[in-house]
Amino acid sequence: MNTGQLKNADKVALFMQLFTGRTDVYGSYDIETGKCRQVKQRVDENVIHAHLCGRRPFGLYPLVGEHTRILAIDFDHEPLEVAVDCVSAFREFGLESYIEISKSKGAHVWQFFDEPVMAAHARNIAKKVLAEIGKAGAEIFPKQDKLNSATAYGNFINAPMFGRLAIKGRTVFLDYDNMPSAHDDQWAFLASVKTCGNKLLESLIEKHNLPSDPGNRPLCNNADNRFSLVPCARAMLEKGVERFQRVACYRLAIRLKQLGLPFDIAIAVLTVWAQKNTPDGGKRIITAKEIKSQTACAYQNNNTGFGCSEPAVAAYCDKSCPVYQFKMENRETQDG
Repeated sequence: MNTGQLKNADKVALFMQLFTGRTDVYGSYDIETGKCRQVKQRVDENVIHAHLCGRRPFGLYPLVGEHTRILAIDFDHEPLEVAVDCVSAFREFGLESYIEISKSKGAHVWQFFDEPVMAAHARNIAKKVLAEIGKAGAEIFPKQDKLNSATAYGNFINAPMFGRLAIKGRTVFLDYDNMPSAHDDQWAFLASVKTCGNKLLESLIEKHNLPSDPGNRPLCNNADNRFSLVPCARAMLEKGVERFQRVACYRLAIRLKQLGLPFDIAIAVLTVWAQKNTPDGGKRIITAKEIKSQTACAYQNNNTGFGCSEPAVAAYCDKSCPVYQFKMENRETQDG
């Protein structure tokens, strides 16, 4: 395919054919501040054209009911070699995947499907592959097997080929056979990607005896979905805090960001939380300005730490927490 003659409309159509998900909402972020937000507008050619030209970033919500047309794995905090290993492991399963250098200069691994496939199937195969390369904790998009309400959106992932960054060598796809160089012609590459469908995924699910049904855990992506939070964050949100309000606000904002909540929704959640606080020593409750400042810091930075050792968080530590158990297991291993 000679992509040198592709018109803008053809590029937009090709992009929309591959990077497809919900069409009634998309994600974006402020180019200057990095603040993420949800845009409840139709995903049309103008939205994609603005993304490709570098005017406004586009992030897709891949999960539509129980189905998806893409799968992506986030290796932003891993060396590139891990993404390469992932692609190699997928090939052992007969699946093609492709590496993108993300906006943060990390790596995303993408798979494309030629029809809507069960998200649970795609995710469970990805989990199997990640376990085999020793990266079981890597973040998979879609993050859920299914949505369980008309108001749930899941989580968005920033799409590749954002014009302002693509010219700098970011948000572009790498040439697997010529690492770490990017494909010279990104559009020729996109036109050549290999897709798969339900038949292959179902055969892999059966062959490897993987779960085939969507999980039953709560999946709504809204302020009432507290069950995806670690116990300490859940307790702080439900009961309020007495001390270290600003630190607690920052850590809670990080958790809300990881749930995929837009910045303004996180502000709303934390404003309600603040009214539950009972500061000791007659101190005042954290102000709206302070909430906005702490939340902005959380959304602008790449900090994903739980802050377990900080007094603001440690006071709410729960031994049933998987993070606590993981730390204790590692400590026992090191002590032994």
